[in-house]
Amino acid sequence: MVTIQKYVQDKLEDIEAKDLAKQLGVSVSMISAYKKSYNPSLAVALKVYELDKVVLHPFAEISLKHELQWYNEEN
Repeated sequence: MVTIQKYVQDKLEDIEAKDLAKQLGVSVSMISAYKKSYNPSLAVALKVYELDKVVLHPFAEISLKHELQWYNEEN
């Protein structure tokens, strides 16, 4: 489990902020906010888990798996 700050910092070593923002479905300014201390929404935590199988603090892996399963069944 990692914080959004650590996740963003690590991702920005390989890709640009605009590309990360697009992957996560947020604005570039939100990426900047995450780098400082802003907490992710459940939607962002789900996207991170979907993309990289990384669980963001304070979310639990079982909860993320449950939400993804529910979302996939609904769509």
